[in-house]
Amino acid sequence: MTSPSTPGTAPGPLLPRRRTVVVAGAWAVPILAAATALPAHAASDSVVEATTADRSLQRSGTTVLEVKVTDADGTPRSGRAVSISFDSPGLTASPDTGATDAQGVFTSTLTVATDASPGRRVVSATTSDGVATAVVSVAGSLMLTVSPSRVLVGGSASVVVSTVDDEGGPVAGVGVSLESSGAVDVVDHDVTTGADGRASTTIVWGDDAQPGMTTLIASVADGSWGQSRTVLEALAPLEVVLSPMLLSPGETGRLSVLTRDASTAPTGGIPVSLSVTGSEVTLSSSSVTTNGRGTAVVDVVVAPGAARGARTITAATSDTTASTEVRVTDPPSSTELSGFRAPRAVAAAGARAFVVDGDSLASLDSSDGTVTARMALGQGIEGRALTLDGTTVAYVGDVAGRVVVCDLSQNAVRAVVSDPAVSSPIAQVSLHSSGRRVFAASPEANAVVMIDPRTDTLVRTLSATRPVGVASGAGSLSFFFYVVEADGTLRYFDERDDRAYSVVDLGVGAGGPMVVSSDGETGWIAATSGSSSWLVTVALRQATVTQAVRLAASARGIARSADDAYVYVATAAASSSITAFATDVAKVAGTFDAGAAALSVAATPDGTRLLVPTEQPGVTLIETGLAASSSSGGE
Repeated sequence: MTSPSTPGTAPGPLLPRRRTVVVAGAWAVPILAAATALPAHAASDSVVEATTADRSLQRSGTTVLEVKVTDADGTPRSGRAVSISFDSPGLTASPDTGATDAQGVFTSTLTVATDASPGRRVVSATTSDGVATAVVSVAGSLMLTVSPSRVLVGGSASVVVSTVDDEGGPVAGVGVSLESSGAVDVVDHDVTTGADGRASTTIVWGDDAQPGMTTLIASVADGSWGQSRTVLEALAPLEVVLSPMLLSPGETGRLSVLTRDASTAPTGGIPVSLSVTGSEVTLSSSSVTTNGRGTAVVDVVVAPGAARGARTITAATSDTTASTEVRVTDPPSSTELSGFRAPRAVAAAGARAFVVDGDSLASLDSSDGTVTARMALGQGIEGRALTLDGTTVAYVGDVAGRVVVCDLSQNAVRAVVSDPAVSSPIAQVSLHSSGRRVFAASPEANAVVMIDPRTDTLVRTLSATRPVGVASGAGSLSFFFYVVEADGTLRYFDERDDRAYSVVDLGVGAGGPMVVSSDGETGWIAATSGSSSWLVTVALRQATVTQAVRLAASARGIARSADDAYVYVATAAASSSITAFATDVAKVAGTFDAGAAALSVAATPDGTRLLVPTEQPGVTLIETGLAASSSSGGE
């Protein structure tokens, strides 16, 4: 599929339109409409303008407010303080104060409260040069209700769509279309609301559907009602999980079996037979009966000298079967690399790896961890984040909001780029796949700094609410870039004009660093809030969270293999601090011990090694024991 030729064109039927919001709830997303602005002319002959991307919004909807300050000749005025206020409750601005950038622009995201009453709101942008206003209306709603929201594979759920006007009254005769993601079927894709403003249908999960999340979308053809989305979950009646999946000869794993009844509740007293392919892996029992919690556990034993490779474990009840894999690998090993003062970030490309070590960038031979060169980053620089453009250029984000551009062929700093308004640590740096932008997320500054790598200059700074992750789109979605905010909001932006496209709620109340699959279809976020962390998987084309796996310790960094087979998460665990997630089965495959709490992680190109900066401080080189493949660096 080719990338759309114009901004705002959806690259698939489920991808939301520009500036829509995706929530796991019932309220519809914003209706798109032209916005009006009332410019203000101050005594200084400055011109202040306030514009919104959308004039009419649904509850929970968002839009972008742009405030621009120029002189009478149209020259931008930077550094002008801006404060946002409203004439009545129901809207919030994030951020609600700030200053104009080098282009004289301040941007903020306006959000409608879920309980906001319909009607008109006046947004005021107050500056030292004058006050400008814009108008936003909270419109009627298209609502979507599904019951139950959790079903077994092969089951069904009832769907009701409702249309109400600005006063909450029913609207009859509205034609609504329903779309779904995954192996599910909507019985009636097109329905029309009756006198009560409601219409009903059914959604069915086929027997070949995979367990996981499904997004159901309701929309009206002319776009006048926006979209309404809800996320549903299909569960397997029989589930088997092996922990860990990665086992070496002589090791033992734990196989858990879970049985569910038709209501998805765990059910006990169910006989389950178990088998495994081959003779080098055995089970402690070939039959079990689930207990009152619906579970049973057996040991999986790998014989000494077992050949490397995958074996299939199958569980069967009288009604269904399920399977998982045990992946026999060489025993992992690790080596602590010496000579590092304050290693923080790491990335790998070709036969080399690069470690941000305080005020320097170390170049390593990734086969054995030997340091082959060091580059001084400059006085006062303390690196925190790293991304690479192959083996030619490195971009280092530091504690003061700067991005150091490093020429790896010359082993020298090429430029230091910064926005004077951003002086706090960079959490993640990402090079866009187009080669036209480098993004640096600074959560404390509520900003994403954008750099043109072709000229090593600041393009602009995007306002965001505590951005803790940033990543480039890829494949047919390559025109996107993604910003992850600390509250668990994933925002889509169009790289071609830096404007907001859509929003996804990660559902865990937390955000973190992000990586995107090589084909651009999947994103993984290592989300952390306090001591709670998750690895969240997002189907990017569908703008849908498909899975959130709880991690044992706080996540600090994330990397993926170039063949997308594994995602690695660096955690604060004192031991076993690297979690390996097998993407083909969407399960945690195992952990690797870096000897101390990890700060970040990268995989070597052949996929057989991980490099891990730790709190020790030091860098650990881990031989994973996995078969050689193609792997990317980390973030």
